[in-house]
Order: sequence, then C-alpha cells, then structure tokens
Amino acid sequence: MLDLYLYLKKTKLAAFAEEYRSAFDRAPAAETYHHNFTGGLLLHTTEVLEIMLKLKKSLPYNNLSYSRPDFSDEEVTIAAYLHDFAKIVTYVEDAKDAWRWTDIELPAEVWTLNELAKNGIGLSDNELNALLYAEGGWSDFKEFIKNMKPLAVILHMADMWSAKVLYFSEEVTCPLCNAPMRKRQGKDGRNIFYGCTRYPNCTGLKNLGDVEKERKALQAKIKKYQHIYLE
Repeated sequence: MLDLYLYLKKTKLAAFAEEYRSAFDRAPAAETYHHNFTGGLLLHTTEVLEIMLKLKKSLPYNNLSYSRPDFSDEEVTIAAYLHDFAKIVTYVEDAKDAWRWTDIELPAEVWTLNELAKNGIGLSDNELNALLYAEGGWSDFKEFIKNMKPLAVILHMADMWSAKVLYFSEEVTCPLCNAPMRKRQGKDGRNIFYGCTRYPNCTGLKNLGDVEKERKALQAKIKKYQHIYLE
C-alpha cells in the first residue's frame, strides 16, 4: 500500500495534514460498519487514494465532454484525504479503542471547510465538488451543486469499493442475537465488559479478554494485508 502522507507532502495540505495527524491516525472510519476500529480512517483513506489513482489512469473518457481527466494527482490526493476528514471529531473514544458517534454543530463537509479556512486553505472547483459529492447521489449538497464532476465520481466509486469490497470490521457481535456490542463499565467502575446494544431485550455479554483476542487477530491480519489487483 502507498504512504498517504508522502502524497500529502506534495500538496497544499502538507502542513495541515501534519497538524491533524495524531487525531486522523487514531480515528475509526465507522462505529459498527467498515474500518470501525482505531486507525480505521487512515487505512480506509489510503485505500480510497490508491483506488482513485488507478481509476484515473484506467477509465475511458468521452472525447466530446472529457477528452482526458480534468483533474490532477494533487486534487485526487486532497479529495481522498478530505472526504471523511470530519470523522476525527464525529467519533469520540469512550474508553481505549471503544468509539461512538457524536453529533457536531455543523454538517461534516462544512466543518471540514471551516477547518481549512482557519488555516487559509481554499479548494479548487474539482476538490470542492468532490468533497460535497463524496456520498454520490445521497449527498446532502446535490441540489446546491447540481453537477457531479469526474473527480467526485471516482471518489465515490473508490469509497464504495473500500467500504464494501476491501472490508475490514472490528464489530463485536452478541453471542446470543448477533447485534453489535459496546464496551460497558460495571457499577463498581472497575469491571469492563461488552454488552449487547439491544439490552434490556437481550442480555448477551462478552468479557474483555475474549474481545481483545479478536482485536489482536484482526490487527495481525491487517499487517499482512496486501491488495490483489486483477491483471
């Protein structure tokens, strides 16, 4: 896999990415879905960038509308990095490696633009279009922007491929009903365990030691992880 930060160093986000690096490298990409573990956002974003760069080279273009890609590798890198950037604040750590979603005052994309503005960073039309259309046809901003440009299209394609094909999940599932489980703390403040999210309808439990074994097995798998590309 490529090194995300080596690519970012070649862009206008070089200093920005370093400033936010500690938070970005720890954040998950989700709570109960893909890449939903500490460091998941970094892995997901790296996958998205790698896929986008390959798509840029391989996709055909209509020679009347887009005779060639109308975006640069720098714009690809910036779009990939920013598409889920707000997850560094929308996920909070309740306990070590136990994350949950929290609402923020602004839509995620607006929060990201605000952080960029604080650092005096503006986006190109392609980069802004990609950020606001990262969710494809489900974007909250589709009526505002109206047209989805090619950079936004390959960003959405790469995002879906990473989330649904290059799929890593650290989801802890209930042994009784298979619902997601969350880390809980006993009334004495010392007993830590995983309880079913369907409680009190389901009282499934897992002890911390068993979950840690599952987590270590996943981390070992990720370290050996290599993409397999069809020729």
